[in-house]
Amino acid sequence: MAKLKLYTDRAVRNAVARKFLIDLGIDFDEINVETTPEAVTFLESQGRDLRHYPCPQFYVNNQVVWDNGFKDITNLTVEEINQRIEELNA
Repeated sequence: MAKLKLYTDRAVRNAVARKFLIDLGIDFDEINVETTPEAVTFLESQGRDLRHYPCPQFYVNNQVVWDNGFKDITNLTVEEINQRIEELNA
């Protein structure tokens, strides 16, 4: 089962997203795009370049989980987040 991947940079919204996931007990791997050039290449190959889709970006099995990033998950429960992750793992 693939874990949630959180693509981040140093912007404050990434720290907020990270804390949100930690507080909910969501298991995730964080990938910093500023120190991992292949992460930028991957996001660009998905049509989600950083200029048009700023971090944080959420992926499972190389599929974007929420199109609008953190804005889409701020009102979700841990159950709703885990359900979406499970759907992408099916």
